[in-house]
Amino acid sequence: MGLRNLASWNAIIAANAQNGCFTEAIEALESMIQLKSVTPDRMSFSVLLDSCCGSEHLAHGVKIHGLIFLCAIDSDLFLDNALITMYGRCGSVERAQKVFAAMEERDLVSWTAMIAANAANGHFLASVLLYLRMIQEGVLPDRITYATLLAGCLKQRAIDPGRMIHAHIESFYGRNMDRDNVLGSHLVNLYRRCGSLEEAKSVFDRLGDPDASCWSAMIASYAQSGYGSQALELFQRMDRRGIVPDRLAFLSILSVCSSIDLGRRFHSRIAGMDRENSIATALIQMYGRLGFVEESKGVFDRLEKEQGDGDDRDVAVWTSLIQAYARNNRPREALEIFAAMMDHRCEPDAASFASAMDACSSLGDLTLARKIHAQIISLSSNPREEIQILATNAAIAMYGKCKSLEEAKTAFDRAIHAKNTVNTATWNAMIGAYAQNGHPGAGLELYQQMKSQGIQPDRATLVIALDAAAMIEEFELGRDVLIDGALEYDERVATAVIGMLARSGKTIRAKRVFDSIPRRDGICWSAMVTAYAQNGHSILALELFSEMVVEGFVADKAAIVSILAACSQSGDFRRGRSYFASMQADFSVDPIAEHYACVVDLFSRIGWIREAQELAREMPFKADRAAAMALLAGGRTGGVRSFRGDDLGASLDCAAPYVLLSNIYKQSEL
Repeated sequence: MGLRNLASWNAIIAANAQNGCFTEAIEALESMIQLKSVTPDRMSFSVLLDSCCGSEHLAHGVKIHGLIFLCAIDSDLFLDNALITMYGRCGSVERAQKVFAAMEERDLVSWTAMIAANAANGHFLASVLLYLRMIQEGVLPDRITYATLLAGCLKQRAIDPGRMIHAHIESFYGRNMDRDNVLGSHLVNLYRRCGSLEEAKSVFDRLGDPDASCWSAMIASYAQSGYGSQALELFQRMDRRGIVPDRLAFLSILSVCSSIDLGRRFHSRIAGMDRENSIATALIQMYGRLGFVEESKGVFDRLEKEQGDGDDRDVAVWTSLIQAYARNNRPREALEIFAAMMDHRCEPDAASFASAMDACSSLGDLTLARKIHAQIISLSSNPREEIQILATNAAIAMYGKCKSLEEAKTAFDRAIHAKNTVNTATWNAMIGAYAQNGHPGAGLELYQQMKSQGIQPDRATLVIALDAAAMIEEFELGRDVLIDGALEYDERVATAVIGMLARSGKTIRAKRVFDSIPRRDGICWSAMVTAYAQNGHSILALELFSEMVVEGFVADKAAIVSILAACSQSGDFRRGRSYFASMQADFSVDPIAEHYACVVDLFSRIGWIREAQELAREMPFKADRAAAMALLAGGRTGGVRSFRGDDLGASLDCAAPYVLLSNIYKQSEL
């Protein structure tokens, strides 16, 4: 066999490197160097450098760098750039910086590679400073430079540097530059992750022909900001344009699905994809949220069957099923799934622990609660601080819900003394435990203590403290809570204020808070509608609800309960029946027991007892206490001899309906 030429050697090196055989590739390069019959060129080295990615390949990269030095190759811009890129991918920013600093000549690729090395390895500020230095030295960035910087901003959720880079894009290249789908997708995702829906929409609207990634990013922006109807509408527009949705689009749309029919349609579209853990998790969550827990279990079981012996259902899949059972008042089954999860040697995470604790709280079984707590403590005896904090927070919340305030306080005090097992959520859990157990004043005192120790309250703290303040008759005691947090900048806290004021009967002040919210979402609107309805202002509730619909916000289940209650209070039969009949078509909301109860009450109030009875019998679930009481109250005021409450009373386990039923019989002398 004749001597190999350079092309042959490079082909051998490339074949080995591209198939992961780095040792063999480097040996081939060393053989070529030792034979001295052929001199390696830049391609001999670059193909090896391009294949090195990840810290496990750093040693190979260093050896290749040494071989370049051994061959006495003069400073080569192409190879220097490849070395910087390789070191960045392998996690060695220091070595990349040494190569960069020693370069006699740098081009745009050099700067961009060094920026990428810093951004990818957690040195985000250094990457931004390097970018500014590049501009000062007269090197003009291109789309790859900007995409690299925006990816770093996205990773750090750094919106202000992102805005600066966005402005630079427009300054250097004009507004047409952000029509680029790659940059557009990065910008939409950045603003989405940072909670700036308006800026995300502004970028998306200027994209000339957005691709699937841009559409998905914008759909996710709407979904994560609570604008479910807008997310659905955008998804439909994407469909009409013939753009195939990707995983992010489906995950986002499943998270906002409020109708079982719509949810099933989407499920049918992703048949096959539900073998993936992320999609299966989203489906389980959707069915659980809509009350169809058996379908959640079906998705879970099919995933197990399809994965077979290679069952690799991750912790998110298991946790989503635990949560589905827990939120549908089936805590024992939730705990059975938790136990099965551990039997399968799937290590629980923070959400798993919290879900198991929540299930214990729902049972109100302190013996079981203590057992689960001890189990979590034993599992979390490792030094992972976040698990220790979670176990503490979940235990405090659980004991609070189980009405064992002393045990909650003991867990809290132990955490405070340990110091390293406390965060803001720990304080939140204890404030909430006080409020839940009839001690709102103690909860507010703890809130003040928290602030005095320099611990910054978060959104959840303010909401919990506001709930505690609402329980105190001397409402002024809660005034400080109202001032905290610059309410006009946080719609979630402002919504909690509306709820607190409503419970205190202060609807005028609640409306002022509502009017001051700069970016009201559907939850804010629903809270104000509920505030009016709960305080007997049915006409105002109906007017505001109409305005809400005109503004394009889709009512949720709670808002429709409130508006049906307002129709009942005002005797507005026409609108009440219309809203109930159209709630699935107009708002994609399936009726729940509370909706039926409101309409039963409406029929009963206007004397339509037979119609109320028929509607109660047609409910696709047992009549709950509210529906039974509404019907029985109607029967009492109607005084009709034909009234029959036996069927309703038979399914209830509380005394009040039976007492009222007895009164009806007595009045009617049945």
